Amino acid sequence: MSTLNGPDGPDQPTPPAGQPPYSAQGYPPPAYPPPQQPWLVQPMSGMPAPGSPEILSSPRPNNPGRTVAIVLAVVIPLVAVVAALGLVIRPNVLHAAPRATATVTTPTVTSSATPDITAVPAVGTCTFGPDSWDNFQDHAETIAVVPCTEQHPFETIASGTVDADARPTQTSPTAHQLFAECEAAATEFLGSPFRATLTTLVLALPSAGAWANGAHWYRCDLGALPTMDTRRPLRTTGSLKGNAEPITCLFWDVINDGTGISGVDSASCSQVHDGELAAVGTMPADVDWTDSDALLHGEVTACGVKVFDFLGVTRLPDGLTIWFSRPSGPDALDQTVLCMIAATDLNKRFTASLQGLGSNPIPFA
Repeated sequence: MSTLNGPDGPDQPTPPAGQPPYSAQGYPPPAYPPPQQPWLVQPMSGMPAPGSPEILSSPRPNNPGRTVAIVLAVVIPLVAVVAALGLVIRPNVLHAAPRATATVTTPTVTSSATPDITAVPAVGTCTFGPDSWDNFQDHAETIAVVPCTEQHPFETIASGTVDADARPTQTSPTAHQLFAECEAAATEFLGSPFRATLTTLVLALPSAGAWANGAHWYRCDLGALPTMDTRRPLRTTGSLKGNAEPITCLFWDVINDGTGISGVDSASCSQVHDGELAAVGTMPADVDWTDSDALLHGEVTACGVKVFDFLGVTRLPDGLTIWFSRPSGPDALDQTVLCMIAATDLNKRFTASLQGLGSNPIPFA
């Protein structure tokens, strides 16, 4: 089993009494991310049936680091295109909802870093070192390897050699290919896409100096998250395999006069809740990121059919809307689109899951 402990507090943690500073143990002190940006989303309703040209004929996702920061494309030209697609943008006002807090813990570490920096990291090991809130780490050889029975932020689920002359950068095609391999490994490991669970995924590569000295490998690191809108991992013990928390129903807060949401937290579907994660899609690779209409179409392409399958319908029922989230841009490693169901009248909430709703009444609170 995996024991989930709370994230560290805003101050740098100190080692247990009698232990030297982390730096003296070979572990850099954990680093902390800047405050997360709020999610900005696009609510939609009246979507056409699966397989229709509006959804499938067009080619075609925003988040700082490994998180989702979404750009709202509600502008007059977009509205015109949305109307042509049979979609309607609606302003939303949601109730704020309470969310859980986690317990602050101080990690205990006893292992040392891997001595041979050129060796491909072993799968099934765990790492300590600085917490990461990005999908990319460029100094992986400096991160200490620890037994998975000890507290750790990350578990290595895949690794291999990098077949490239130059060390990949975060925006390089090679890094995108390697991250896609990490996503596939995470899906196999978890049994679902990592973004459908409270986990974060990091592509870890050696530093430029280590690469020059023969360290041509990559590592896929998976960590547990306390909530959906943070990328800072929890400290855990054991493995996440079979223990990652799936994302189903959700609480959130509305921001920006109803055009965005933040503070997204998991909820029990038996609780009164604001919405539900219905599907996880991928933004088509050939989206024109300079065109807000194309971005919107890309989100519909990524989510539409999957949402209908989730609901068991051929058209989005009256009273429901979809909130999309998309990556931060074309260079982001994580190109996931999250597809969240909510009430069109966002003063309304739900008392049960909408999965398999079909023609049944919507379970409004």
